[in-house]
Amino acid sequence: MKKLTLTLFAILFTGLSFAQQTDWSTIETVFGKKGNIQDDVFKITFPRYDLKVKVGSFSIAPSLALTSWIGFMKMETQATMMGDLVLLDSEVAGVISKLVAVNLEITAEHNHLVNETPAVKYIHFSGTGDAIKLAEAIKSVIA
Repeated sequence: MKKLTLTLFAILFTGLSFAQQTDWSTIETVFGKKGNIQDDVFKITFPRYDLKVKVGSFSIAPSLALTSWIGFMKMETQATMMGDLVLLDSEVAGVISKLVAVNLEITAEHNHLVNETPAVKYIHFSGTGDAIKLAEAIKSVIA
């Protein structure tokens, strides 16, 4: 009887953990690209292939330090979103204005590189609410 009870508990527990997993396909649809799930976080990345950045004579690969990313995590009935946008200096003011306009929080502005040409800044942001509305908000910022 004890083995049967443990087996049933394991089946129910496994079923519940699968039921709690979040389907992020609607977020992928908003962005028009696939993301990845690691642990409980859904992450989608946007390498800045349009930027040709150098430090001295060394070219910076987009995958090394020029990739914007957005992460989502389910929090009970809502989602939390955070990320990092890679921007040229000339893009910063417009992006900050748009982040404020769509009610997303700016959590940091800084640089990851030193003496790069052209100058690149990194804006960290966050928000909490409906995952689709958050995705649409940050997509409008990226646009």
